[in-house]
Amino acid sequence: MFEIGVERPIFARNARHTLLDGAGTQNHGSAHLNQYAARGLAREAALSTWHFHRLFTGTFGSTPHDFLTELRIGRARQLLASGSYSVTETCFETGYSSLGSFSTRFRDVVGLSPGDYSRQVRRVFGPAAPARSQFIPTCFLSLYAGLE
Repeated sequence: MFEIGVERPIFARNARHTLLDGAGTQNHGSAHLNQYAARGLAREAALSTWHFHRLFTGTFGSTPHDFLTELRIGRARQLLASGSYSVTETCFETGYSSLGSFSTRFRDVVGLSPGDYSRQVRRVFGPAAPARSQFIPTCFLSLYAGLE
Protein backbone atom coordinates (compact mmCIF):
# COMPACT_ATOMS: atom_id res chain seq x y z
CA MET A 1 0.00 0.00 0.00
CA PHE A 2 0.97 3.60 -0.48
CA GLU A 3 1.75 5.80 2.47
CA ILE A 4 1.05 9.50 2.61
CA GLY A 5 4.21 11.57 2.52
CA VAL A 6 6.32 8.85 0.89
CA GLU A 7 7.74 10.14 -2.37
CA ARG A 8 6.47 8.37 -5.45
CA PRO A 9 8.62 9.71 -8.32
CA ILE A 10 6.65 8.11 -11.16
CA PHE A 11 3.29 9.05 -9.64
CA ALA A 12 4.49 12.58 -8.89
CA ARG A 13 6.00 13.14 -12.33
CA ASN A 14 2.96 11.78 -14.19
CA ALA A 15 0.41 13.57 -12.02
CA ARG A 16 2.24 16.89 -12.19
CA HIS A 17 2.77 16.61 -15.95
CA THR A 18 -0.88 15.76 -16.58
CA LEU A 19 -2.04 18.50 -14.26
CA LEU A 20 0.15 21.04 -16.05
CA ASP A 21 -1.24 19.91 -19.41
CA GLY A 22 -4.77 20.45 -18.09
CA ALA A 23 -3.86 23.85 -16.62
CA GLY A 24 -2.42 24.98 -19.93
CA THR A 25 -5.72 24.43 -21.68
CA GLN A 26 -7.19 27.81 -22.50
CA ASN A 27 -10.80 28.96 -22.49
CA HIS A 28 -12.13 26.25 -20.22
CA GLY A 29 -14.04 27.07 -17.08
CA SER A 30 -12.87 26.06 -13.67
CA ALA A 31 -15.54 23.38 -13.52
CA HIS A 32 -13.96 21.66 -16.52
CA LEU A 33 -10.47 21.77 -15.00
CA ASN A 34 -11.71 20.59 -11.61
CA GLN A 35 -13.55 17.72 -13.23
CA TYR A 36 -10.48 16.92 -15.33
CA ALA A 37 -8.26 16.99 -12.25
CA ALA A 38 -10.54 14.81 -10.21
CA ARG A 39 -11.47 12.18 -12.76
CA GLY A 40 -8.97 12.29 -15.61
CA LEU A 41 -5.88 12.31 -13.45
CA ALA A 42 -7.19 9.57 -11.20
CA ARG A 43 -8.02 7.48 -14.24
CA GLU A 44 -4.58 8.08 -15.76
CA ALA A 45 -2.93 7.08 -12.49
CA ALA A 46 -5.20 3.98 -12.33
CA LEU A 47 -6.52 5.04 -8.93
CA SER A 48 -9.90 5.92 -7.53
CA THR A 49 -10.64 9.65 -7.39
CA TRP A 50 -10.51 9.64 -3.59
CA HIS A 51 -7.21 7.73 -3.42
CA PHE A 52 -5.62 9.95 -6.09
CA HIS A 53 -6.68 13.06 -4.17
CA ARG A 54 -5.18 11.68 -0.96
CA LEU A 55 -1.89 10.70 -2.64
CA PHE A 56 -1.60 13.98 -4.53
CA THR A 57 -2.17 15.98 -1.35
CA GLY A 58 0.37 13.89 0.53
CA THR A 59 2.96 14.17 -2.24
CA PHE A 60 2.64 17.84 -3.18
CA GLY A 61 1.23 19.33 0.02
CA SER A 62 -1.84 20.78 -1.70
CA THR A 63 -4.96 19.48 -3.37
CA PRO A 64 -5.15 19.22 -7.17
CA HIS A 65 -7.66 22.10 -7.15
CA ASP A 66 -5.36 24.33 -5.09
CA PHE A 67 -2.43 23.43 -7.33
CA LEU A 68 -4.38 24.39 -10.46
CA THR A 69 -5.54 27.62 -8.83
CA GLU A 70 -1.95 28.59 -7.99
CA LEU A 71 -0.87 27.91 -11.58
CA ARG A 72 -3.74 29.91 -13.04
CA ILE A 73 -3.31 32.87 -10.69
CA GLY A 74 0.44 32.85 -11.33
CA ARG A 75 -0.23 33.04 -15.07
CA ALA A 76 -2.76 35.82 -14.47
CA ARG A 77 -0.14 37.80 -12.53
CA GLN A 78 2.27 37.46 -15.46
CA LEU A 79 -0.32 38.59 -17.99
CA LEU A 80 -1.44 41.56 -15.88
CA ALA A 81 2.16 42.60 -15.21
CA SER A 82 2.95 42.55 -18.93
CA GLY A 83 0.45 45.35 -19.51
CA SER A 84 -0.69 43.69 -22.73
CA TYR A 85 -3.87 42.16 -21.33
CA SER A 86 -6.91 43.71 -19.72
CA VAL A 87 -8.46 42.10 -16.64
CA THR A 88 -11.22 40.58 -18.79
CA GLU A 89 -8.74 39.15 -21.31
CA THR A 90 -6.64 37.76 -18.48
CA CYS A 91 -9.71 36.15 -16.94
CA PHE A 92 -10.55 34.20 -20.08
CA GLU A 93 -6.92 33.53 -21.02
CA THR A 94 -6.30 31.77 -17.71
CA GLY A 95 -9.35 29.54 -18.03
CA TYR A 96 -11.95 31.30 -15.90
CA SER A 97 -15.39 31.68 -17.45
CA SER A 98 -16.63 34.30 -15.00
CA LEU A 99 -14.98 37.66 -14.38
CA GLY A 100 -16.50 37.79 -10.90
CA SER A 101 -15.11 34.39 -9.93
CA PHE A 102 -11.71 35.29 -11.33
CA SER A 103 -11.57 38.63 -9.51
CA THR A 104 -12.68 37.10 -6.21
CA ARG A 105 -10.17 34.26 -6.45
CA PHE A 106 -7.37 36.61 -7.52
CA ARG A 107 -8.07 38.90 -4.56
CA ASP A 108 -8.14 35.91 -2.16
CA VAL A 109 -4.75 34.62 -3.37
CA VAL A 110 -2.87 37.86 -4.14
CA GLY A 111 -4.50 40.29 -1.72
CA LEU A 112 -5.34 42.86 -4.40
CA SER A 113 -7.98 43.04 -7.10
CA PRO A 114 -6.65 42.28 -10.60
CA GLY A 115 -7.00 45.95 -11.63
CA ASP A 116 -5.21 47.20 -8.51
CA TYR A 117 -2.45 44.62 -9.01
CA SER A 118 -1.94 45.71 -12.62
CA ARG A 119 -1.81 49.39 -11.65
CA GLN A 120 0.59 48.73 -8.78
CA VAL A 121 2.97 46.73 -10.99
CA ARG A 122 2.97 49.48 -13.64
CA ARG A 123 3.53 52.14 -10.98
CA VAL A 124 6.49 50.29 -9.44
CA PHE A 125 8.14 48.92 -12.59
CA GLY A 126 6.86 51.32 -15.26
CA PRO A 127 5.15 50.35 -18.48
CA ALA A 128 6.23 47.06 -20.01
CA ALA A 129 8.65 47.35 -22.91
CA PRO A 130 7.72 45.49 -26.06
CA ALA A 131 9.41 42.14 -26.44
CA ARG A 132 12.50 42.35 -28.62
CA SER A 133 13.29 38.67 -28.94
CA GLN A 134 12.28 36.93 -32.12
CA PHE A 135 12.23 33.32 -33.11
CA ILE A 136 14.83 32.54 -35.75
CA PRO A 137 14.56 29.10 -37.32
CA THR A 138 17.64 26.90 -36.94
CA CYS A 139 17.82 26.30 -40.69
CA PHE A 140 18.06 30.06 -41.25
CA LEU A 141 20.83 30.38 -38.67
CA SER A 142 22.80 27.50 -40.12
CA LEU A 143 22.49 28.85 -43.66
CA TYR A 144 23.24 32.53 -43.00
CA ALA A 145 25.25 32.53 -39.78
CA GLY A 146 27.39 29.50 -40.54
CA LEU A 147 26.14 27.60 -37.50
CA GLU A 148 25.87 23.84 -37.68
